[in-house]
Amino acid sequence: MNDPEGYHTELMSELRVREATLDSWLLAGAERFQSDPALSASMLAVAEANDSRRPLLLLREILRTPGLLDRLEAVLRPARRENADS
Repeated sequence: MNDPEGYHTELMSELRVREATLDSWLLAGAERFQSDPALSASMLAVAEANDSRRPLLLLREILRTPGLLDRLEAVLRPARRENADS
């Protein structure tokens, strides 16, 4: 069986190593911040994603888009937003 043109096992190995390193960092962070259960659970959720890099890149775009973080929070966590306004 032949590999497709342009396929390199080294590239796949590098991506797996990078993903494993990121996941390890996130898992260590989740453990370190156990005193903040919401933050710890969030870091754990990112680490458990199939591609943990993807949600972090999406977070960057959310933060760079003016007003998007507040709009998303209002929709996804309305009780949290109401408490912040009190």
